[in-house]
Amino acid sequence: MLLSSKGEPRVSENTVMGSRSLILEGWITPLLSPERLGEMGFNLVAYPLTLLSASAFAMRQAVEDLQLGKTPDKMLSFSKLKALVDFDGYDSVTQ
Repeated sequence: MLLSSKGEPRVSENTVMGSRSLILEGWITPLLSPERLGEMGFNLVAYPLTLLSASAFAMRQAVEDLQLGKTPDKMLSFSKLKALVDFDGYDSVTQ
């Protein structure tokens, strides 16, 4: 995403697949709602630093809990983890 001379976000280019934006939260790109990005013509938006930062925060909190001998409060149940990463599908391919 590029910014106009007034600091307003603008669509940088359209492609055959539509417009794409890479949101780098805390850096130069403003954090806009999905609705606003859609109004601007974006149909694919990636949030790599936001997801990485949230993951690192959760992992750091989990390590702190484990160091205190506690199970982290906020984590997926084993059944939800299995569904998310498709344990059963992997097992069926490897057998």
